[in-house]
Amino acid sequence: MALDTAFLSPRRLAAGLVEGIDGPLFTLALALSALGLVTLYSASYEIPARLRNRRRRAKFAELARRAGRRVYGLLPWTKPSASLAHSP
Repeated sequence: MALDTAFLSPRRLAAGLVEGIDGPLFTLALALSALGLVTLYSASYEIPARLRNRRRRAKFAELARRAGRRVYGLLPWTKPSASLAHSP
């Protein structure tokens, strides 16, 4: 039995990755992200340490947000109650 590797071609993989992406929206998001990075760099007075600290704080904030969402999901009062469940 031969292994069919046609589905692993780079062209098919690339087509599968971009299949559901809205082109103009993605371009706008990239442009806004680039503008944000330029703003951060210019606001840091071209001192790389300040920019690194801002990125570090942003990463920490993202990790704290994710941890908070995980903890919030574990709390018993955040789960849907059986009495509130929709009955057919």
